[in-house]
Amino acid sequence: TFSRMDHSTDSEKFYGSILATFVDPDEKEEVDPLLEWWNRQIFPGHVSVSRRSINSNSALAHIKERQVWIKAQRMQQEQGQ
Repeated sequence: TFSRMDHSTDSEKFYGSILATFVDPDEKEEVDPLLEWWNRQIFPGHVSVSRRSINSNSALAHIKERQVWIKAQRMQQEQGQ
């Protein structure tokens, strides 16, 4: 049975540490293959975003386009300082 805190494990802290590892840029090289493996195990029909073509009019395409724009704006601000 799941419990936020049992006598031997602080599950909430453990969960937080896993999430922190997933978003840590220094762990990307190990995390990306792990998530690919996990997704193939749990979702056999899974195709990673990096391997699938993105419709240029999709929400994901618009999000990625905005990310590029935001990065360009940040770079311009950093160069102007």
